[in-house]
Amino acid sequence: MNNDELRASIAELRELMRVNHDSLHANLGELFESIQLHDRQIAEISAQIATNSGQIAQLITAARQDGEAIRALARMVESHERRIRGLEGEQQ
Repeated sequence: MNNDELRASIAELRELMRVNHDSLHANLGELFESIQLHDRQIAEISAQIATNSGQIAQLITAARQDGEAIRALARMVESHERRIRGLEGEQQ
């Protein structure tokens, strides 16, 4: 390989390196934008999870309160049934 061919090969390699560098730079830009988008999406999802968690906690509290109210009503019904049976027994 003579000097002219060597210079041509070096010039070709330099051009390939420049193209690769430019391509890598463009890919890094796209990757950075993608990461930023994912960060925003993660933040939105995290906020929604926090909201949902609060709402679920409220539902759990309401369900417990409903359960307590139902048990209280059941005790009242049992008490009234015993009273009615007692009154009916006195009448016989």
